Amino acid sequence: MRNEPVDLDAVVAERRLRRAGWGGLLEPAAVARAKTAAELVEEWNAAYPVGQPVCYWTGFRDGPLAGEPKFSRTRARAQVLGGHTAVVWMDGEGSCIALSHVDPITEDKLEGLA
Repeated sequence: MRNEPVDLDAVVAERRLRRAGWGGLLEPAAVARAKTAAELVEEWNAAYPVGQPVCYWTGFRDGPLAGEPKFSRTRARAQVLGGHTAVVWMDGEGSCIALSHVDPITEDKLEGLA
């Protein structure tokens, strides 16, 4: 089996787009205007309470280096980390997760995975 080379420039470009707000978090078709981290945090906190069931990734979310998703609940409100990254804390994780790597799910979906 031969591994295909990874286009790291493309992976980095995609990460930058996700950090800027593209990626389907709250508005799947909204790519026209990049959102700030503070805007993403405000939208997340308005839409989802602490304890929200989520699917999240601790490594690459998409592409050839993508890892398996994890499932949990948020344990705090989203916040801006270091003045530049929108993050939220999860039950069972020792570090926060960027909102670009988090998708809300339904309670039924979370219970079905337990």
